[in-house]
Amino acid sequence: MEKIKDIFTKERADSSLFSAIFCGNRGVGKRSCIYNIIKKCSPKEMWSKIESKQSCDILEFYGDEGIQVCKEKLQDFDTLPKELPHRWLVFNNIEYASREVNNFLLKLVEERKNFHVFITSTNKSSVFKALLSRLHIYLFPSLTKEEITKILQENKQKSILLPQVDKFTFRSIFELETYFTLN
Repeated sequence: MEKIKDIFTKERADSSLFSAIFCGNRGVGKRSCIYNIIKKCSPKEMWSKIESKQSCDILEFYGDEGIQVCKEKLQDFDTLPKELPHRWLVFNNIEYASREVNNFLLKLVEERKNFHVFITSTNKSSVFKALLSRLHIYLFPSLTKEEITKILQENKQKSILLPQVDKFTFRSIFELETYFTLN
């Protein structure tokens, strides 16, 4: 099984556009993983701008925002990046998107030239099949208590200081190296 850190690399981002959907329960780290990928594909000096969501090359919106908001936000976005090496569209909670928004995203994924697309969903079955067929699908199962304990024990031995985090934040901290399933 190929690990996520080997799939979404700067080299691959330079040579082809990513089109992916991350599916899993609320809080398993889908969005955190996306931002870790963006950071990994960007210069270190831009990381704070990425973390604070201040880059004009990252556009993020949510499924319940409606078609007009999508069109307005995406107007002139398919241009060359201004700050980062790449442009990134992050679309959260597509399960709340209307039919029009799903069709708009489908067209966007097919016709875009200058940006990567990451979509999140808690319910893969609610995403239009035509759109799903154009995305790489990554499933994020929830961590069990045993997996969390194992992660804590392994990293205690490595003397890594962990911040106060809940069980859902572990995926982004450890870059999902061994705890996700590719579909």
